[in-house]
Amino acid sequence: MRVSLLMIILLIPTLIPGCSTEREGIRIGVCVADGGKVAYMEIKRGMMKEAERLNVKLIWRDVSRRERNESTVAAERRFIYEMLEEGIDALVWNPVTPDPKFDYVIVRKAGQRSVPIVSLDRYPRRLKVSLLVEPNYIEMGKMAARIAAEKTLKDRERANFIVIEEPPGDENLRKVTLGIYDILDEYRGVNLLAGVHAESSFRALGLINALLTRYADNVQAVISCNTDVMPGVIEALRAHGLLDRTITVSVGAGKETIRYLQRGEHDFEIDPIHRERGKLALRMALKLINGEKINPDGVIDNLGVKFPVKYGPARVIDRRRVYLLKEAYPDLWR
Repeated sequence: MRVSLLMIILLIPTLIPGCSTEREGIRIGVCVADGGKVAYMEIKRGMMKEAERLNVKLIWRDVSRRERNESTVAAERRFIYEMLEEGIDALVWNPVTPDPKFDYVIVRKAGQRSVPIVSLDRYPRRLKVSLLVEPNYIEMGKMAARIAAEKTLKDRERANFIVIEEPPGDENLRKVTLGIYDILDEYRGVNLLAGVHAESSFRALGLINALLTRYADNVQAVISCNTDVMPGVIEALRAHGLLDRTITVSVGAGKETIRYLQRGEHDFEIDPIHRERGKLALRMALKLINGEKINPDGVIDNLGVKFPVKYGPARVIDRRRVYLLKEAYPDLWR
């Protein structure tokens, strides 16, 4: 009688729906600062596709969709705490702010639950996460400079270049600029006329117009570390009748610059391939969950705190390959 009663007790959880003590599948939580940006819309598409392929449940939270009168910091914390309560196995996190004053409690809470954190594109200062996934800014700068130098010097021994550098305080675009100069220094035929800072397309238009006037239109290439200012560069070249005689390259594949590329008024764009970076972040989170070894591309020194980094891929886009961005900017094809 005792044996029969014991067997019935053991069988009850399996007979009543929803009473299983085991949770189904792996859950990965994602929290981004602004999911309305094209970059994070593409990242979400990539993650959803990869999650389906890997049979992983993806829980997506976008801080820009917070409640009325709720601060971004409060919404971020609420979203992440809710996901931790739901039992996520890893967190992919694009912080609202890198300020450790706000981020410490999130890192501590995840650590208490042994939930690994993959930081996406930015990371909290002086705090340790499991891994950072971001674009390879230096390499993208090198790609831009290499294609510009090869195309410009193809039929001439020397050429005059202008570089649009990062606006003050932008560390990521500073890395792109460093990559540009690393490659230009390797070419004897490159004559750098000027390196100028531009924080907007309008500012770039004024600067390039002044430089073209100063150098009597004798400019063969313009490279910008920032796609957002390239429209101003192109309009300045148009005003001087140089669109067909000057190679233009920029980094970021922004919508307005892609519009010029479609029309054949811009030569090359370096695309960070946001969708593939999203897939990479998800795969790395799964590796951390499973305790698999990750071969990092480098190490980040976060003010004395070190952690590994994996870089997302990038590609060169010209007019023939611009169709690759059709899903990112569908209205450009309407």
